[in-house]
Amino acid sequence: MPYQTSPDHSSSQQRLARRLGILMDVMAIEYGRNVTFSEFATLVAERGVILSRSRWAYMLNGEGPLVRDSRLLQAIADVFDVSYDYLVNGSETMPDVVAPHEEVLRAARIRRVRDHAIRNLTDIAPGELQRVLQALDDPHRD
Repeated sequence: MPYQTSPDHSSSQQRLARRLGILMDVMAIEYGRNVTFSEFATLVAERGVILSRSRWAYMLNGEGPLVRDSRLLQAIADVFDVSYDYLVNGSETMPDVVAPHEEVLRAARIRRVRDHAIRNLTDIAPGELQRVLQALDDPHRD
């Protein structure tokens, strides 16, 4: 299935962070739990590359300088079993490793947005919260 997004005005760092987020969510599904930094860094180190906690944090958050270290990016792509090109440049096609988990990923991400909205809007903007929840619950939102 094509991996479609709306027009993208985000930075290269933010686009990389989104792809990493999807791939980390896939790992969590496959492991049955979130993968820790230490576990992920070990998988990268097995490919001969060191990943620092701070670098990983800004890569996941889409902040800081754009990582251009091709050895590191290739090692990360290898851990996730995706192409270097997908990881670095994105593509219009969802990687094979992601496609089988698409519905679970979508449901988990919607649940995350819903929980975030409830925590942040309940006491401050209940009307806005209801509109957000209705939009998330609308089966015709696509």
